[in-house]
Parts: sequence; structure tokens; C-alpha cells
Amino acid sequence: MADTARIVIDAGEPFFAGHFPGDPLVPGVVILERVIEEIVRRAGARRWPRRFDAVKFLSPLRPGAVLTIELDTIDTASVHFRCRSGKTVVAAGTVTLRQDNTESQR
Repeated sequence: MADTARIVIDAGEPFFAGHFPGDPLVPGVVILERVIEEIVRRAGARRWPRRFDAVKFLSPLRPGAVLTIELDTIDTASVHFRCRSGKTVVAAGTVTLRQDNTESQR
């Protein structure tokens, strides 16, 4: 069973001004940032993402939406995530984690 977190995307966020005027949506990088924050919150400062694999953005996320982040541990170095808005999957993929903050990126 996945661990879940719920985050409300504030309609006043500054990135909505340029992404996209008249038809605002949450940039993919912001969704991934929220995934990273949730992984770090749960795993502590010792586990930071190394890379994202097979990430798919499947549906737009709008201002004021509730983003549900589901994390499933695959093994000691990988976490699968699904981001939903209601029942709609917004994004999904896998995060490979560093063993600690001092591990160099390859």
C-alpha cells in the first residue's frame, strides 16, 4: 500500500503568472519538486533524489487543486510515485535515491 500526502496547490503561486496566462496550470517541475519534498520529509535528510526515470505527465493540474502524492518503495534505492488530482493520475514515475547527501551524482 502506498504512503500518501495531500497538498493544496495555492492559486496565488507566482509560477501561475507565466504558466500560462489565461489557462494556468502547474508546471511539471513544480509537481516533481513536491514529490522530492515528500520523499525527503519521509526519509529524512539522508535520502535525496539522484534521478527521475520514466516520468509521465498525464493530465494538467490546475490552481486550487488538491495534489495527492502516493509513494511506493521499490527497493532501498528506488521509489515509485503517482500524483493524482481526485481520481485522475496527473504524473507518475520512479525516483532513484542517493544513499546520502554526500554521494556524488554520476
